[in-house]
Amino acid sequence: LLVEGKDDVNYIRKAIQLFYDEYSLNVDLLYFGGAQNSVEFINNLKKIGMPEDKKIIVLFDRDNEGTDGLRKCIKNCKPKHGPQLSTINCEDNNIYMDKNYYYLIYPKTKECSKNTEFIVEDYFSKRIKAKFIKQKIKENPYNIKNYNGLDKKIKENISKSIDDISLTDMVGFKTLLQKISNIIDNSTESFVDVNSL
Repeated sequence: LLVEGKDDVNYIRKAIQLFYDEYSLNVDLLYFGGAQNSVEFINNLKKIGMPEDKKIIVLFDRDNEGTDGLRKCIKNCKPKHGPQLSTINCEDNNIYMDKNYYYLIYPKTKECSKNTEFIVEDYFSKRIKAKFIKQKIKENPYNIKNYNGLDKKIKENISKSIDDISLTDMVGFKTLLQKISNIIDNSTESFVDVNSL
């Protein structure tokens, strides 16, 4: 699995451990340092020569940066033909395949289906996110400017606390683990071959 950031690796690794009985995934996890670095990272992997029987699943956040990274990866697979990529946006649910590489944006949970954007931290429970919001308010309840960048502060707190986060607060990750399992097993998923675009 290739993901955007180091925290993604830690979260997914923890989810795989917690739900191993249900999704016995044995995968390697690497991060490419943000969606903007995905093409270069993947090109370097291809130069090294990954075994063709090894599936490489590339996951992006469901936001502008993530969909831009997805578009660039697909375009990189077919640079001469220039496929029409304008339809790839935050609502895209396709899995794009080029040989043994599978590209997609994080699948949403049912609870977040109405949200346009969806990032890996959205798999965590509302309870755990609310806990970190309450902590931030307790730190300085009288200064509203203290809440600026609250999303980043929640992400930082989740990252710092990942070892202590319980199974019930990570149930949302089952959506992702099921998708990964389906790709690996070639079951119940349809793929869009980038060479047909």
